[in-house]
Amino acid sequence: MLQFSITQLSNVFRFSSVTRCAQLAILIAVCATCMSTGVVHAQQLTSGSSGKQFRQEGIAAVPFQLLNKETAAKLKPVLDKPSLYRRLPKMAIECDQDYFRFLIRYPEVIVEIWKLMGVTKMDSSRVGPYRLASDDGAGTLSDLELVYGDGKKHIYYGNGTYEGPLLRRKLSGKCVIILQTEHGLDEKGKSQAVNQLDVYLRIDNAAAGAIARTLQPLVGPTADHNFVESLKFIERLHGTTVRNGPGVQSMGERLDLLPEVLQGFQQVAGLAYERGNASPQEPIDAGSDRRVSSGPEKRTFKSR
Repeated sequence: MLQFSITQLSNVFRFSSVTRCAQLAILIAVCATCMSTGVVHAQQLTSGSSGKQFRQEGIAAVPFQLLNKETAAKLKPVLDKPSLYRRLPKMAIECDQDYFRFLIRYPEVIVEIWKLMGVTKMDSSRVGPYRLASDDGAGTLSDLELVYGDGKKHIYYGNGTYEGPLLRRKLSGKCVIILQTEHGLDEKGKSQAVNQLDVYLRIDNAAAGAIARTLQPLVGPTADHNFVESLKFIERLHGTTVRNGPGVQSMGERLDLLPEVLQGFQQVAGLAYERGNASPQEPIDAGSDRRVSSGPEKRTFKSR
């Protein structure tokens, strides 16, 4: 068996590990030192866990009755026999509902902001209405597809490959990411998003999968930390938008985004700015009729 250090193994599996896959859906892997200054009100409500009970709860949350057969067939093998599973800490952050939802559905906006800040060299491009392709420049290629989304739940399906100096052959894997969000108002009347993320990873190579399971005690806490810090980043970005919406809209012009994505980001930034400076703030409708599903014949997407 190949012998690797913990650091090397982390690099090999980063294309599809809990940290890597969730990075694109919920913007994982931002270091605290790279974030802007500002008051953070985020609260960690629970600890992360890899428990079987949580794994089953996550599967039960998937609305298979609303998915077509093609989508269900892709998700089930990963959900039923994952090489790694992790429920990340439940987090409550201050963030406008539409602003948060837009960032979850268009994570390339955050990737571009990271690039503007000089904290990443990763390229992430939209290759379809619900698909992103990414290249980290170090041998990792990944594809992430939003297969379901409504006002409270988003499900991503991802696949990726690693080919580089750490392995003699290409390694591939798949993941399913389930993000559940409850929107409301906190005790101060501010918009709040309470998030719970379940990640299921299946590595195609059986031996690599066994190594991945061995690493889970190390990967899990690291993913937990990065998830918490990433949501703090989203909260800070939202706070900056509330304080200076026009400035954030202008910043958008410097991001390498599709015109329709840029327009959507500027619109939700303006909306968050208006709502954040309105007094008092009223509750916002969750917009339950906002679903996406895989397959051209059933794919629908309604959003502001």
